[in-house]
Amino acid sequence: MVAANLMEEINALQPEEQTIVVSLVRSFAIRNDRRTEAQKRFEEECRLYEGREMTMEEIDSIIHEASEA
Repeated sequence: MVAANLMEEINALQPEEQTIVVSLVRSFAIRNDRRTEAQKRFEEECRLYEGREMTMEEIDSIIHEASEA
């Protein structure tokens, strides 16, 4: 949500400048959504191995499987 004073400033811009601002805002919002999903997947993966003692061979195997996917 955009504060009223920011909307006034955006509305005061030239149409081309408004287009750039809106495009940047949308880009940041999309990037944030994607990053959030990636972070959630990473956290889920971390929970799978949390508190588990593994050998280097097990770790290497997990890394190798992930690189093949």
